[in-house]
Amino acid sequence: MTATKAACDRLILLDGATGSGKSTVLEHARHHDSGRFGVVRKVTDRPRRLSDNDWEFEFRQEVPDDGDHVRWSSVGWQYALPTATIEGLLHAGRIPVVICTDPSVIALLREAYTVVVVYVYRPLTPDELERLLVLRGTVGPDAAARRLEHHAVVRDYAGRIAEIDAVLLNIGTTADLTDQFDQVARALTVPGRSVDQAAPMPYQRRGARDVGDAEADQLVE
Repeated sequence: MTATKAACDRLILLDGATGSGKSTVLEHARHHDSGRFGVVRKVTDRPRRLSDNDWEFEFRQEVPDDGDHVRWSSVGWQYALPTATIEGLLHAGRIPVVICTDPSVIALLREAYTVVVVYVYRPLTPDELERLLVLRGTVGPDAAARRLEHHAVVRDYAGRIAEIDAVLLNIGTTADLTDQFDQVARALTVPGRSVDQAAPMPYQRRGARDVGDAEADQLVE
């Protein structure tokens, strides 16, 4: 996979455990500043979940396995990112944004693009996680994998901390979370500025408060 020179040189990858708020951030980028950001639609052969969006996923019987896609597997299902979409957004001067939590895929994308990994963190109790899985219609092996993922989230984050450029703390309102993304995006996507110069520190908006049940339902992946 080889990238060509483009008007924009940044690719934002949203990382984090299930239910951390990645899709909330992705939808914010899509609607809030669509002229600057562009969502990269993933191809997958997994069944559609209740919370899935057509602008985030393309569901197919078979996932392409060719030089035009970056492909990987998760919990028995196949996923792929179309490189043509990434290249098209970059050449149009827009910043591609996609949810990607697979370390091997992130490493592969880093070989071709200037990647900014933004990790979204939201602490969930076991009960909150179970409620979220039910709301999303996540069952069977997929649900079991998500439970294990949360059990090991701190350990996995510690092992990958050197690969993460910024952290969003999803411990307040939706506005708190998206405000963090806006600030991080401004700091990390200045053309010609290296990621190392951007001071990738976790950010928490002053005045953040605990999330009630109604708001918590909005802060899902």
